[in-house]
Amino acid sequence: MDLLVAGSAVYFETPVRSVLSLLRRVSAPTAVFVVCVAARLGRWGVGYARRRYIRRLEEAASGELVGSEVFRGWLFRPLEGERGRCVRWAREVAERVLRG
Repeated sequence: MDLLVAGSAVYFETPVRSVLSLLRRVSAPTAVFVVCVAARLGRWGVGYARRRYIRRLEEAASGELVGSEVFRGWLFRPLEGERGRCVRWAREVAERVLRG
């Protein structure tokens, strides 16, 4: 496998268990992300999400970590600009892996 990109929503203050399990089983270059409402609280919320959620995903990854990101979650419709952030991040990760 050339690249594993694994993302998780956050439920009850933890990433989804099946995502954590997948990260432990697959040894490949890995990029992780979470989608959470905490990120809507600005820098403080993103910092919290990195410490609380991203760290757990990164620790579970058995392959080389090539990227991580926190995206703002939503309840009813996507937040303006968030899809574009997701696409840019995915492209950056892919370029990093291709450059080797």
